[in-house]
Formats: sequence, C-alpha cells, structure tokens
Amino acid sequence: MRYQTIFLPEHLTSKVLALPWGGELIRHFAANPEEMYSLTPRTFDAFVADLLSRLYPEASIKLSPPGKDDGVDITLERPTEVRSEQLLVQCKRYNAESTASRTVLKLLHGDLNDRLATRGMVVTTSFFTKPALDYIV
Repeated sequence: MRYQTIFLPEHLTSKVLALPWGGELIRHFAANPEEMYSLTPRTFDAFVADLLSRLYPEASIKLSPPGKDDGVDITLERPTEVRSEQLLVQCKRYNAESTASRTVLKLLHGDLNDRLATRGMVVTTSFFTKPALDYIV
C-alpha cells in the first residue's frame, strides 16, 4: 500500500477562520497547510466531511454528533456496482508535537469489524508513528 501526506502543518495562525468555506478554503489550505492548526478539532472534522462530499457527491455523509463519537467522526455510505460501501473516518487534528499512534489504528480497525464496514480512513494534520505504519503495512 502507498500512503501520502497531504498536509504538513507547522504553526498556528488565525486568519484562516475568516475565509469562506468551500473551494477557496481548500485551495488556501493546499497553499498554506500549516494553517490547518487554526481549526478546532470539530471544525477539522466538518472540513474533512466537506472534502469527502466533493469526492463522493453520490454518498450519504454523516458527521458524528459533538462529544464522544466512539472513534468514528464521519460515516460515508455510497452505492457501488456490487453492494453498498461504508467508510468510517477518524479525524485527528493534532498539533506539531503529536502523532497518530498504533492505538488509533487498532481502534478504527475494531470499529470496522464491529460495524461490518468496508473501509476505514484516518485523516490527520500530523504523522503516523513507526509502530502505526508497521501495523497497517
């Protein structure tokens, strides 16, 4: 499998919160990925849900209610040629010092099994630890 880092946030700024939501904001984050830190974790979840709705316009996308989400922030369901697909997404809007651990991946793996989902995804503003990468390879 191939994994690719999209955003590499490095510091916090506040001006991004004044930008309009949508394509302009996506282009802004692509040019200024460090500004992802200015989002709250909940706003980051909503941002990821918006990106997924653009990638999968035919899908039903549900953002988990605020608070305890049992490890799943977004649920995406969409029809495929064979059967319905369910994607569980865990969002981690971490700061520069934090990393996504093996535990995050194991919890998502458990959620995939419990809900009989077809795929899972972790979206983070950080990096994965080596044990986490070893777990998924």
